Amino acid sequence: MFGYMGKILRINLTKETIKEEIFNEKIARFYIGGVGLCTKILFEEVKPGIDPLGPENKLIFASGPLNGLFPCKYVVAAKSPLTGIFGMALASGPFASEIKYAGYDAIILEGRAEEPKYLWISDDEIELKRATHIWGKTTNETEKIIKEEVKHPAARVASIGPAGEKLVKIACIINDLVRAAGRTGLGAVMGSKNLKAIAIKGKKKIQIAREIEFKKLWEKYITIFKEKPHWASVYGTTSGIELYSRERGCLPTKNFTSGVFEGVHNITGETFLYKWTISRSSCPKCPVRCWGTIEIRKGKHIDYYKGPRPEYESIAALGSCCLNDDIESIVLANDACNKYGIDTISTGVIIAFIMECYEKGLITRKDTDNLELSWGNSKVILQIIERISQKDGFGALLSEGVKKIAEKIGGESKDFAVHVKGLELPMHEPRGQKGMGLAYATSPRGACHNRGRGEVKEAIPELGINKEFVEKTNPFNIWGKAKILKISQDWRAVEDSLVICYFANLSISLIVDLFNAATGFDMSINELMKCGERIFNLQRVFNVREGITRKEDILPKRIEEPLRGGYTDGVSISKYEINSMLDEYYNERGWNKYTGIPTENKLRELDLNEAIIELKNLGKLI
Repeated sequence: MFGYMGKILRINLTKETIKEEIFNEKIARFYIGGVGLCTKILFEEVKPGIDPLGPENKLIFASGPLNGLFPCKYVVAAKSPLTGIFGMALASGPFASEIKYAGYDAIILEGRAEEPKYLWISDDEIELKRATHIWGKTTNETEKIIKEEVKHPAARVASIGPAGEKLVKIACIINDLVRAAGRTGLGAVMGSKNLKAIAIKGKKKIQIAREIEFKKLWEKYITIFKEKPHWASVYGTTSGIELYSRERGCLPTKNFTSGVFEGVHNITGETFLYKWTISRSSCPKCPVRCWGTIEIRKGKHIDYYKGPRPEYESIAALGSCCLNDDIESIVLANDACNKYGIDTISTGVIIAFIMECYEKGLITRKDTDNLELSWGNSKVILQIIERISQKDGFGALLSEGVKKIAEKIGGESKDFAVHVKGLELPMHEPRGQKGMGLAYATSPRGACHNRGRGEVKEAIPELGINKEFVEKTNPFNIWGKAKILKISQDWRAVEDSLVICYFANLSISLIVDLFNAATGFDMSINELMKCGERIFNLQRVFNVREGITRKEDILPKRIEEPLRGGYTDGVSISKYEINSMLDEYYNERGWNKYTGIPTENKLRELDLNEAIIELKNLGKLI
């Protein structure tokens, strides 16, 4: 196969068996790779109702046909311990391409090791090594020790920290020291399997079907990139934080009560750049260079720090969402999350939630290990992160995620527990962009801004969104959002299967041309969109098997409340508005409007016959 390696590596941790399986062209044409391949495997191999932290769950690391050839990410997927439904996360960094260089399109991990292990892959050398001596270590310590042991300083490592080992349900997987497969608690799945890390080093070459054509397309991309400076090249994802707050009113603040943060000027990308940034870098083959390294000398909390500049989501979650404008504490909190291995978004939302519980008297110092949980208390934020990661005292409850915390605290707390299907909202206030609210309600992994967006600013003629249609839309109304979102979700499933980085800023036609040149296929945009729709629908069927219907496609009650202050003052998303958008969305999708379940006709159209049989057996098809 061209563009692919044609092999899947399957590791049974219980039996310590290692097996190679064929990844063929038929599957590639149906599911592309990446998240599409993960979706197919999970649907076929993970039975409904299994314990996400039990040995029956599968943890899959997958690449795509453009990995190793273009700026890319990798996908990790499993049934989520945080939400109990389809779980996935993406991460960038060199590890993403190394899976392919080692000769594989995906790695499937099943069962549970008897004692802590790590997986070492060096081309044709594959070994499960003891990890008892690094169990308990942070992710940066783990990576350093493993590289020394395998005598390969250039090896790429993805590992869990103490949080994953302790089955914290917001635990993530950290690769290349600073890149996070952050959401849905997949670090806990890795920990449940007694797998501390995967280390990879490969030298295999990816075969390109039409090399000259691919090279010309790459040169075209670089030329376009140089002509139009990329917004993330200077500030990374921290670009525009102040604009997001002051001019758009969409920066989540004080647990999503406002979209405007008075202290925003203290936590902007400009502040990071001029105050501490010392260098920028990037993933392999990427001209954007959105990574930033910062250096702090004689700070408020620490005498010296050198490490990663936080990304936008982390800054907002650990900053404005908690009313914290102490930029140095945000840096240290982000670093602690990386080292312990927990998701910064969920962490920030959990902290903001318990601060509101504390403010309203639903919890007291007696409940919080005597911590003063006042808004903006940067010192206590750092303490809470450690407690969550270690499941220490009050942190044991917080490690379960905001949905479970609210169930435990009770009272009115559930009204401001900001999550969808158990996954905490990311840092894009939906009331000022109502299509984002629909995206949160219908995303296959719970509240997510990256599985498709219900807002567009410019026409996308390749996908059937013309200028006249865009001009009729408005972030504050609900018209047209279902159509935009359905198209966006299907295309994003394609991108997540290729697996390319969104920041590469490629035109859709160029993406299709690169894919075909790499693989030797001759697939049209419409054919790829059908793949994306197939993948998205199969994820929905996976979730339907776990009990998800229209009743779960809802927004938190907090989002029904009007925002306070700034450009979005008084704006909310009512139950009527979300239900109207859902009616339109299900019609666009060809799903049953009353249940939110894909219809037999739609599944047959997408050649998902196994899904039809499955839903019929469960009595889910009407």
